[in-house]
Amino acid sequence: MLAFGTFSLAAPKKIRSGHAYVSIEGPEVNGVAVFPPGKNAGPVAFDFAARINAAARHAEASEKERLVFVKSAKKELKAARRATDDLDAIEIEYWRAIDALTPEEKADL
Repeated sequence: MLAFGTFSLAAPKKIRSGHAYVSIEGPEVNGVAVFPPGKNAGPVAFDFAARINAAARHAEASEKERLVFVKSAKKELKAARRATDDLDAIEIEYWRAIDALTPEEKADL
């Protein structure tokens, strides 16, 4: 029995790995990602967490640029609406001028 005890230390053992969990918490999102048991559960969970953190850092870094872009887009939209209003006024004047023409003048158009 003693001999089997010594060999049992050298024999390969089945390593059990439990689930791996990644907790995701932020101002606009939260949750838990569960990875099934396996040899790679830990490394896969670690890689997932690293990618989530990288995306969060990128989003935080680009927030200022996004705000500047939104402000610029709103300014351009306001200018486009003003231009459209001007065109609408011009079109109204055009049709008033057409209506003011005599039938002979309209025929010459």
